[in-house]
Amino acid sequence: WNWREERAVSRFLTTLEQGNFQEAYKLWQPAPSYAYADFLHDWGDQGDYGKIREFEILDSEARGKSVVVTVRINDVNPPLELIVNPATMGLAYAPPGYQSDMPAFGDKLSDEQIWAVIAFIESKWPPLVRKRHAEMEAMGMNMN
Repeated sequence: WNWREERAVSRFLTTLEQGNFQEAYKLWQPAPSYAYADFLHDWGDQGDYGKIREFEILDSEARGKSVVVTVRINDVNPPLELIVNPATMGLAYAPPGYQSDMPAFGDKLSDEQIWAVIAFIESKWPPLVRKRHAEMEAMGMNMN
């Protein structure tokens, strides 16, 4: 069950529902090319769903190294699929037919090996990044 990823989506949508767009933008963990103005265009009160009044998590499914959470927002159909990165809890849109970010590697590494790679990468982070990561974990934003 992908409760951590579902909780990340729920936290994001609740933050939008409360009108706290700056915090929701942080929870989204956008790429540098996705400016705050773009985020507001998509998720603000005038965005595709209008003001978020309600949402329902319908399903979640691991696909490759990501988890796709299916959610219905403001009773709009079809439901929306959001990708959650389990390592960072960052969010993204799932394009129709999305299967995996790295399909060629889907059967190459076990979950244990993937976590070992993540641990190795984290061990190379500079002290400031480690400190920020620990702060985020303490706030429940990233729980490996």
